[in-house]
Order: sequence, then C-alpha cells, then structure tokens
Amino acid sequence: MQMMGTSGSSTKRIGGYFRRAHHAGSWYSDSPKELDTMLSSFLENAQIELNTATTTTSTAIPRSVVVPHAGYSYSGKAAAFSYLALKEAVQMGEIEAIVVLHPSVGMNVGMLWK
Repeated sequence: MQMMGTSGSSTKRIGGYFRRAHHAGSWYSDSPKELDTMLSSFLENAQIELNTATTTTSTAIPRSVVVPHAGYSYSGKAAAFSYLALKEAVQMGEIEAIVVLHPSVGMNVGMLWK
C-alpha cells in the first residue's frame, strides 16, 4: 500500500503542499508500519470476502462513492470495499478521473458560504 500523510510530528509532501497527520496516534496509529499493516489488511480481507462470496456480485460501475472516514478501527472495513469498487472500475478503464471532496471536520462549514 502506498501511504500518504505523516506519522508523529514529521511531514511528507503530497502534491503541492505539506500535510501533517493531525490525528495520528488517536484515530489511527502513529506508526507508519502499523498503519500500513492495518490498511493493507482491510483491503486484503475485503478482496478475499468478495472472492469467496456465494452471492452474485454486481458488476455495475460506481458513479459516486461516499467513503466513511471515522477511526479506521470503526470504518476501515467499509472503506476498503468502497476503494476496491473504484479500483476495479479504474482497472477496467471505466473511470478516468476521481474527484475527492473533503471538507475539514474541524472547520465551520457555514464559513464557506459567506
């Protein structure tokens, strides 16, 4: 898995800016290795579950995905299924671009409309 973000007090460059991992150590591990292991296991387990499902799965291409983003221990499994659906669509050539809308949880959203 390719990790984005940071651990502890260090920062990593993402795109054109630096992003500090504000919640490392609280909502998710501050250890890059532990975080990578956790996220990778969510994705691997979701793939295994999809591969062994006895019911027919849909081959529909997602037009949008709302991915939960609470602490990974709470929402990681559901998020993994969402990301796998996007991955399959990209690999099939059905999706050319992904737009991420990410309002800040700590920001007063009402301020955006003034």
